[in-house]
Amino acid sequence: MITVIGLGFVGLTTALGFSSRGFKVYGHDVDPRRVQALRERRVPFFEPQLEGQLKKNLNKNFFIDVPSEKALKESSFVFFCMGTPHQKGGRADLSFLFQAVKDVLSAASQGRKTLGLVIKSTVPPTTALEKIQPLLERYALQGVRKIILANNPEFLREGNAWQDFIHPDRIVIGAENRQTAQRLACLYKNFRAPVFRVSLTTAEFIKYLSNTLLASLISFANDASMLAEAMGGIDIPTAFRILHRDRRWQGPRAGMADYVFPGCGFGGSCLPKDIRALKWAGREKGHTSSFIQEIINVNARVKYYAVERIQKVAVKKDTIGILGLAFKPNTDDIRESPSQEIIKILLDKGYRHLIVYDPRAMAHFKRECDLPVRYAASLEDCIKQATVLVLVTGWQEFVDAQQRYRHKKVVDLRYVLKPSGKGNSHEEG
Repeated sequence: MITVIGLGFVGLTTALGFSSRGFKVYGHDVDPRRVQALRERRVPFFEPQLEGQLKKNLNKNFFIDVPSEKALKESSFVFFCMGTPHQKGGRADLSFLFQAVKDVLSAASQGRKTLGLVIKSTVPPTTALEKIQPLLERYALQGVRKIILANNPEFLREGNAWQDFIHPDRIVIGAENRQTAQRLACLYKNFRAPVFRVSLTTAEFIKYLSNTLLASLISFANDASMLAEAMGGIDIPTAFRILHRDRRWQGPRAGMADYVFPGCGFGGSCLPKDIRALKWAGREKGHTSSFIQEIINVNARVKYYAVERIQKVAVKKDTIGILGLAFKPNTDDIRESPSQEIIKILLDKGYRHLIVYDPRAMAHFKRECDLPVRYAASLEDCIKQATVLVLVTGWQEFVDAQQRYRHKKVVDLRYVLKPSGKGNSHEEG
């Protein structure tokens, strides 16, 4: 049996993923509104397939109204899936995680089974070994139940989390001894994915290594696209799509190619905070990474560059329609979305007539962002009211509607629209 603490994007996916594989899973979250929504079989954020899995598994293999003492007594593993947001300066805020670990240690003395604490939250390297293991050692002096510690980083893409969990490309288990790693690996024996057993700190570093590479690729593409625009005469999207044909990308359209394509910056719940946290963690150990700092710099610069592109076609009296508020398609996550910064810069530049639309993120944006913008009732409403359209998030809905923009000025910040009046690149056999 498994307890999952934190039922956000990662935690709910983890809980439902294990329950769909036949495990009995107890879920806990400190947010009463989130818990109530789940009781009503509603996922309080948009993530494809999760709501169907919630309806299928709730009160069968997945339970959210079991007292924590009972859940911990019956469980063999506790997965910690709470957020680790960044503090001022970039340091990861681990207070929610540490408090949850302390709460579990205080309540978990009962039970005959060895209890595995599994850190699935993204934490800076050395956190488990230097910060959490000492908590366990202090508990061992007064507790009667054996507690072990492991790290099991997640590699879930927002918008594709369910498939990523059910069909993982790799499973990483960090532990300081073989027995602990083997216990956790048993949970994944039916997932048909390679399992890599490494140290606690190595597992933590792998997660940051992955996110730093993705952020690097995005920033490389954005930096190169700004250079290409400055040179002029370059078909930017075609150049990148041909770049992706290199067989070293392991196929004609490998998933990694999505990160080496220009846009207007990366956002979301992972890359921005994890890049800053890794930079901070290095600084604490005496190393300053100019490379990581430049990733951050490029991601900031590209927002201003996007506004410069808008300024070339829009005057102050224009009504600018912002297409896309989520940080990427197929999610309603607006955390650090490029749209937020681009809108703020436009307002600072004196543009006062802004109307926004997103098929999924409107409610979140309106609730979380106190910005003087109008909210369109539909895509058609946004198109009708705007004199200039700016495509910020590459939703397929926006691509499919391109013909409806033909009489408008359009700034395609994602390079996903077909060039007006130009032939498209094609492959020849």
